[in-house]
Amino acid sequence: MNYQEQLQRKEWKSKRIEILERDNFSCRNCGCKRSIFLRLSSKYGIKSYHSLRNNKSLLGKFRINQETKKVKFIDVFNKFLNIALFVTETNEEIILDNLKFALQNDENGVSKRLICFTENISEDDKFTDLNIHHKYYITGRKAWEYNNEALITLCADCHKLEHENKTTPVYDSLGTILYNTKICNKCSGSGFLPEFHYYEDGICFKCGGHGAILDE
Repeated sequence: MNYQEQLQRKEWKSKRIEILERDNFSCRNCGCKRSIFLRLSSKYGIKSYHSLRNNKSLLGKFRINQETKKVKFIDVFNKFLNIALFVTETNEEIILDNLKFALQNDENGVSKRLICFTENISEDDKFTDLNIHHKYYITGRKAWEYNNEALITLCADCHKLEHENKTTPVYDSLGTILYNTKICNKCSGSGFLPEFHYYEDGICFKCGGHGAILDE
């Protein structure tokens, strides 16, 4: 199993979530927060309140709970009650005419939730996910088999600078340094390709979002 394959395993995904939670879903260098608009489902797309209403897929008025930030509406054809969670990166109020709806995948792509929002999220940087950076590597050790102190959360920009300004050492099991990793030439060390933000959050498949290439 090569390193990129390891990053697709549930053990790494679990470790990744653990580090993100520890770091409060923020870059440890610049402090920027993870976007709440990640993993929007391209199959569903983003639907506006007006498009739903014009297509007669809504029955009656919306019911908005300002405390729980939940919006309820009924699907005319299926007679199904939908509940959308209102999310925002500002402190704005829920404005019915400005609402947009989308399905959002969870971290592991297993389940989806319906969200609504009023913000314009077309900017690419809204979709840049945070990276988990290894401060060092040990041969024979899998990506998730490290103490948490060896891992740090970085945004794509800080991750790129980390690889540009510092080398990441690779040690053997006895602690002897063998070599330093090379910067990924596909993402330039950022671990992210903004032009592909719509697929898997734009993660660089060559380095698995790590910004560095390990020798096999």
